[in-house]
Amino acid sequence: MTIHPFQFDTLVWDWPIALYLFVLGIASGLVLVALSLQPALPGPQRRWFAWRAAIGAPVMVSAGLLVLVFHLTHPLSFWYVMVFYNPHSVMSLGVMLFQLFFLALALWWLRLGYVWLHERAQHSPRVGERAVMRLLARQGQWLAHHHRGHNAVLGVLAVLLGVYTGFLLSTLKGYPLLNNGVLPLLFLNSGLVSALAVLSLCPSLTRSAPQAVHLMHRGEIGCVLLEVLLLTAFFFSLYVGGGAQTQAALTALSGFWGGVFWSGVVGLGIVVPLLMALRPVHSRGGSVALACVALVSVLLFRFFILYAGQMVVA
Repeated sequence: MTIHPFQFDTLVWDWPIALYLFVLGIASGLVLVALSLQPALPGPQRRWFAWRAAIGAPVMVSAGLLVLVFHLTHPLSFWYVMVFYNPHSVMSLGVMLFQLFFLALALWWLRLGYVWLHERAQHSPRVGERAVMRLLARQGQWLAHHHRGHNAVLGVLAVLLGVYTGFLLSTLKGYPLLNNGVLPLLFLNSGLVSALAVLSLCPSLTRSAPQAVHLMHRGEIGCVLLEVLLLTAFFFSLYVGGGAQTQAALTALSGFWGGVFWSGVVGLGIVVPLLMALRPVHSRGGSVALACVALVSVLLFRFFILYAGQMVVA
C-alpha cells in the first residue's frame, strides 16, 4: 500500500512546524555567525553583522512563534505558556529560552546603539543625540565594557536555540528517526548554513563587509563538510540499531521523502556547494542564486526530517 507523503495515520505535526523550525534555525545562525566573525573583522564590519543579527534574529523568532500560535488548537491561550512554566515540558522550556534570548538581544541593541551614538557624537553632535547618550550612558557603558561576557551569553543562548529545534522533535515519543542524539547537531549546523545564505542575500554585504565574504564562503564549505559527517553518523546509527530504527532509516531514504533527501538535501545542499567551491562564484547574481539554493535545501531538510521521521513508529 502506498503511503501519502503528507497524510498518514502516524502524522502528529505537519508543515507549520517545519517552517517554525526553519526560521528558528536562521535566528540562531545569524547570532552565531555575527559573533564568530567579530575577532577577524575591523570595527565597522563587525557592527554590520551585529546589527543585522540583532534585527534579523528577533524577526525570525517572532515569525516562528506567530506560525506556532496560529497552528495551535486554542491560539488565544498561548500566553499561558509564557507565564506558567513547566520544567518537564520541552515546549515550556523553549518559551523560557525565547524570552531570555529576546532579553539578550535587547541588551545587544542597547549596546550597539550606545556605541553608534558615541561615535556620531564625536563628529557631529546634536542635541537629540546628546540627550539619548545621557539616557543610555550608564547601561551602555557597562555593556560596552563587559562586551565579552555579553557576547558569551548571546552565543550560549543562540546555540541552545539551535539545538532546541532538534530536541523539540524528540518529544514525539516512539519515533526512532526523531529520537536520535545527532539530530540537534544537524539542526544547529543547518541553521548556520541558512544564516550564511540570508546574510549573502544582503545587497550591501560586498560593499560594507568585503573581508567577510571570503570567511563566509569558507564557513559555508566547513558547514557542508560537517553536514556530511553528521548525516552519515545519523543514518548509520539508525541502520545498525536494528528493528524499527533500521526500518525508519530505510523508509526515510526511499519513496517520496527519499527523493527529497537525495535531490534536495544531498544534491542542492551538499553537491552543489562543493562543486561551486571548486570554481568560486564572483558575480552578485551567482552568489544570490547559491544562497537561494542553500535556503531551499535547509527548508527541504526540515520537511524531510519532520515528515519522514513520523512514518515509522517503534
